Amino acid sequence: MMSELDATLARYLEESLTSLPWLGIDVPGIIRNLAGEIVASTRQDSDNNRYAPDQFTLTACPGSSSDIRKGLGLVQSQISLQMEEALATLGYRLTHPVHVTFASDPTLRIGVVRVIAWHSRDPLQLTDQMQEYEEPGTSTPPRGAFLIVSGKRNFPLRNKRVRIGRRLDNDLVLDDNHVSRQHAELIAREGYYILRDMNSTAGTRVNKTLIKEHRLEPGDLIHIASIEIIYNEDPLGPPTETPPYKPASSADSSRDRSTPMGMRTIHDLETRALKEDSPSKAS
Repeated sequence: MMSELDATLARYLEESLTSLPWLGIDVPGIIRNLAGEIVASTRQDSDNNRYAPDQFTLTACPGSSSDIRKGLGLVQSQISLQMEEALATLGYRLTHPVHVTFASDPTLRIGVVRVIAWHSRDPLQLTDQMQEYEEPGTSTPPRGAFLIVSGKRNFPLRNKRVRIGRRLDNDLVLDDNHVSRQHAELIAREGYYILRDMNSTAGTRVNKTLIKEHRLEPGDLIHIASIEIIYNEDPLGPPTETPPYKPASSADSSRDRSTPMGMRTIHDLETRALKEDSPSKAS
């Protein structure tokens, strides 16, 4: 009987794996091997969060010397994104976006695909670092803190940790292809926020300076990729000229869900343009 992990991987990956230009590959076998590597490599922290591996290599015996490179760019991107979605559906966490690499090994038999998975960084070490920022008595958020996103939406800051990125499981979702899936985070410490870059591709800047970690002060100008964000504090809360975001209704099962910026989020593999919600829908 197929496990939940096997079944979910099959649902997300089967079509893309079938399109690989390798002779006689066993797609169900690849899925079983992927599931086995995920189970073997998953690490669990003290809060029972499961961290799946984010790096995968699929090695096969190519039908010819060029097959391993022919037409694999798009399939590689598709499988990476689909793997990430499958893991998120199952409740796994990641410390880095999933990356799938294809390789060739002429010593392998035709049809055999070897799967190897690993972590790009130690998830337990990362969670230990996060806990340093959340020691009892040192994690009170500043009163009245908020962000102004692109000059048109406010995002009140009330939590000890605020995750920012392109993935829908972030607290503040920024719908821009230049924003990493897990781009940055805010950590509350002794009445102020620390902004930390999470090894993003485009980087995080504060007042035009590239940062890895920065203590935020009211009026700081943050750039997450090309998106401009202003950090401020006011006991009365965010200004009324910039309406707050409203999360999508839990009854909305569509993939096209409203993000905190009041935009529409579409599947990464679709190509139609993003469109902002009309002013009449913003509130």
